[in-house]
Amino acid sequence: MFKKKRGAVGIGTLIVFIAMVLVAAVAAAVLINTSGFLQQKASSTGRETTQEVASGIQVERIVGKTDAAKLNIQQLAIYVSPNAGSAGIDLRKTRIIISDGSQQAVLNYKVGDGQTTISNGTNSLTIGDGQTITITYDSINNQVSFSDGTTTVTVANGGTIQDTETAMLAVADNTIGKGYIVVQSTITLDGTQDVGGVTGTNDLIITDQYGNQMVIYDIGSGASANVKLSVIDSAYTPASLIAGGVFASDKLAWLGLSAATDYGIIVIQDADNSVQPLYPTINKGDMVALTFYVGNDAGTAIFGQGIQPRTKITGKVVPEFGAPGVIEFTTPTSYTDEIIELQ
Repeated sequence: MFKKKRGAVGIGTLIVFIAMVLVAAVAAAVLINTSGFLQQKASSTGRETTQEVASGIQVERIVGKTDAAKLNIQQLAIYVSPNAGSAGIDLRKTRIIISDGSQQAVLNYKVGDGQTTISNGTNSLTIGDGQTITITYDSINNQVSFSDGTTTVTVANGGTIQDTETAMLAVADNTIGKGYIVVQSTITLDGTQDVGGVTGTNDLIITDQYGNQMVIYDIGSGASANVKLSVIDSAYTPASLIAGGVFASDKLAWLGLSAATDYGIIVIQDADNSVQPLYPTINKGDMVALTFYVGNDAGTAIFGQGIQPRTKITGKVVPEFGAPGVIEFTTPTSYTDEIIELQ
């Protein structure tokens, strides 16, 4: 009788022991999973914190340009580069915050979509970046046509290539031609010169109102060529076109600004070609100028007609992550030059 009771007690103890082992196993599994998750979370947070601390943008200098009468500063160019050790900075996500003490504006990069629509007032043709277009020169009537095989836009010498936005068309294949023109401008045509291609054959030279030239080889006597074109419809000027200075009137970084709160990009230095019109990213060694209007004669810019003498300007260039660049300067007591170093 006593032996049977001892056996029952032993089985109960075993059941309790097994239950404790199972509970301990479940608890251990939960702790292991939790610790693994926390470790990964801590690692991720550490990387993000390191990126936030190490990354950022630095304002190298700020230059302004006055109106013709030297009464107000109407254009600003802010030279920026990434901080030492910074990750790449996407300028599409970078904002400029600027204030004159009474007004504050937030500016964003004017980015396009990589295509433009040209027109002669009757027909319209949409051209995408990298698209091949047939360009035909009618030397008898002195007019040029652009065609994608379905739609043709013809513009005469002295006429205007109209556009829904200001954009740049450039020859992408240097065996066919060279150069670029800014559309939404008056053009002149010249088919009497031999500047490349087959020796002894005249080339078509299309010159826009800013003096830029697109040359199509060997069609100056009246012929056609299939030309691969690059399209830039963002407020962007590559490093290869900075001749004339950052305030030159033919720069698309200025011409492409459509809203008062737009800014453009002029590439100053970019060894790895990371600063592209649609996806501009600055990284180690890069420098760009951020361009925008602070005034105009009509008084419709962010600071009306511009920044007057003795005005304190503050602000920041704020990247998507990392430390912002600081804007802080006071304009001189008078403007004796059109181009003024401000910071």
